[in-house]
Amino acid sequence: MSTTIQPEHMTFGERLRRLRRERRLTQVQLAKQLGTDASYVARLETGKIEDPGLGSLHRLADALDVPVSALVGGETTKASGVEKAISLYPHLNAEAKRTLLRIFRALDEEPKK
Repeated sequence: MSTTIQPEHMTFGERLRRLRRERRLTQVQLAKQLGTDASYVARLETGKIEDPGLGSLHRLADALDVPVSALVGGETTKASGVEKAISLYPHLNAEAKRTLLRIFRALDEEPKK
């Protein structure tokens, strides 16, 4: 019987790997989006790099189309439910799906005071 680790109990690398795989990206594809090489992504996922820095976190979050909090173990947002709903429409390409998620997140943000 396998146990599923809850995201809040995962390491940064485990969360990164899970999010990358959920988006059906290889380490090479993610690295290309980041403008780096696959070994960097591999080192992040295996924990050899434990603290990628704020700039890298933002680039990773953008590439995976998630809030930074999803990478660092915080609340992931309601968008995950929307993402699942969007995935039910196979005629939408990846760019259209990312655009819809960005629109939803923009609408769902707390107003700035």
